[in-house]
Amino acid sequence: MSDLRGIKTALAGVALLAVLAVAGCGSSGEDTTAVSTADTTAAANREGKKGNHDPCTPRRQPGKIEDPPRRREQGEQAPIEVGKTKLTLKVERTALPDSIPIRFGERPPFKAPQGSMLVAVTYSLANDGPDSVKPSENLNSQLLLRASGKQYPYAAELPCGIPITASWALDKGGENPALPVEPGGEATTAVVFIVPKQEPETRLSLVVPGQVGIGLQPAA
Repeated sequence: MSDLRGIKTALAGVALLAVLAVAGCGSSGEDTTAVSTADTTAAANREGKKGNHDPCTPRRQPGKIEDPPRRREQGEQAPIEVGKTKLTLKVERTALPDSIPIRFGERPPFKAPQGSMLVAVTYSLANDGPDSVKPSENLNSQLLLRASGKQYPYAAELPCGIPITASWALDKGGENPALPVEPGGEATTAVVFIVPKQEPETRLSLVVPGQVGIGLQPAA
């Protein structure tokens, strides 16, 4: 009988240990779930903040800044190439507008965010061929504005696709940069940049990477 009583006691002890082990795993699982939920929430918050990034904020061009091999000034003709197509680019006017009226749809004038400024460059383009070019896709997408030792791409990624470059070009009597310029043709259009606000008299340049830098003369 004593042996039977000992076996029952041993079995009871094993069962108790099993219950404690299961309880311990359950507690650990709850902690893991809590941590996992917290991590998921934090990740969602990070994604939310990333998704709310304002594309109007000046976006610095990454990479090393190199001086273009040639230099021109506003008003001078600058031969450039887009692929196999030869173009002649001439900056006609440079402005630092407080706002740009939007020509497409009922929208208020566009203003740069606080601490930033707009730089609107009106230029003429002659296409010597052999292919047609769309200034918005083939040229503006390459252009950079250099200011205070940094370079910025043109403002293409704006909320709801606000067309500030096309609006500025049309407002100044030019053509929509989305329209193609055929070989032998000419057009006057524009490119607009959003950059950090600069000190007065800061030198600005329009850069065609690897080809030419054009010194700008903003109108007073």
